[in-house]
Amino acid sequence: MTIVAGQRAQHAPQSLVQAGSLMIDAARAIAQKHSADELAEPLNEFSSHLEEHGFARLASWPLEPRRAMLAELQSMRRLEFLFFELNRYLANVPSPSG
Repeated sequence: MTIVAGQRAQHAPQSLVQAGSLMIDAARAIAQKHSADELAEPLNEFSSHLEEHGFARLASWPLEPRRAMLAELQSMRRLEFLFFELNRYLANVPSPSG
């Protein structure tokens, strides 16, 4: 091991802690900036629009496009839940110091 490599290895843990702190700060900022309602409100409006009168708007659609639209709606609902969970997780990430 060269002297330069040894010095880098010696300072690596400190660099990782500093990088970790920056990443944690960024994660918390993202979680605070984006609320679950940002996605939930438009999704609920879209869903209500489709679901009116027992999905009457989709009744005239051919079967495959109707299935695709309902599958996309379900995917968007799943993403809404996952974004909520991610934001909750990011907000609770502990700092490297404890």
